[in-house]
Amino acid sequence: MSWGWADTLLAQGEGNLRDFSVAPLRVDVKMESGALHTETLGVFNAGDEPVHMRASAADWFFNEKGAPQYVAAGKHPSYSCGPWIGLNPAEFDVPPHKATPIRFTLTTPPGQAVGGYHCAVTIGMAPGLQPGPPETGLRILVRFAPTIYVVIGEPQPQAELVSLDVVPVGTDAALPSGTAAEPRWQYLLTLQNTGQTHFRVNATLELVDQEGKSVSNFKVNSQPILPESQRTFTFTSADELVPGDYTLTATIDIGLNTLLQKKKKVRIEANAVPPPQSPSQ
Repeated sequence: MSWGWADTLLAQGEGNLRDFSVAPLRVDVKMESGALHTETLGVFNAGDEPVHMRASAADWFFNEKGAPQYVAAGKHPSYSCGPWIGLNPAEFDVPPHKATPIRFTLTTPPGQAVGGYHCAVTIGMAPGLQPGPPETGLRILVRFAPTIYVVIGEPQPQAELVSLDVVPVGTDAALPSGTAAEPRWQYLLTLQNTGQTHFRVNATLELVDQEGKSVSNFKVNSQPILPESQRTFTFTSADELVPGDYTLTATIDIGLNTLLQKKKKVRIEANAVPPPQSPSQ
């Protein structure tokens, strides 16, 4: 079963995230200006009670931490396709152990510029409209946001490598969830999308010592970078690096015929001290 990005909202009652799913979670469409295209999403209810839901078009962008943020269509107009979406139905019931289809139609404006555009369809439980008597406690109102990418014409991906580095992990660093115990190093790759279309980046980072031995390897797997925007990918490592000279290499695939590659000489003066662990409660 596929799961969408879920924005959990708090209300009275109780709910179960595992009861719901939406598919597909991503739709890629190639269109021309002034054209019309229809797709179908499926909303699945694996629970034992019917659920009342609403759908709406949305704009989205990445915040400074690389997490998607959703706003009403037209509120973040840069490269947005949100205002082009029509939904049928916009409000509906999903019976227990059944699926309900939602059709959305994209209508691109005449004369729309060549480029890549993005938006989403948010699909969520309607607060206060769920069946059954009033309850006390906690209800999780599930909201999914399948992502829509529209490409008009033949825009070419363009990227610039802004920075590449390995630095000691600070004691106040905001580390990604699931980080290994006692991380010592942060590997940073920052890319700027300088073009007018989104692309998905695949990349590898490799740290090699003076003798040509590979010390650390990391991968970026199919991550989107929106037009005229920047993303930083961060990795952490608990490796103990011997002081000396190293070479950090980034190999980047943005969907062109050739790969982008950047090498940087890195001097490790002393092994980073891991941040102190929190005292036991």
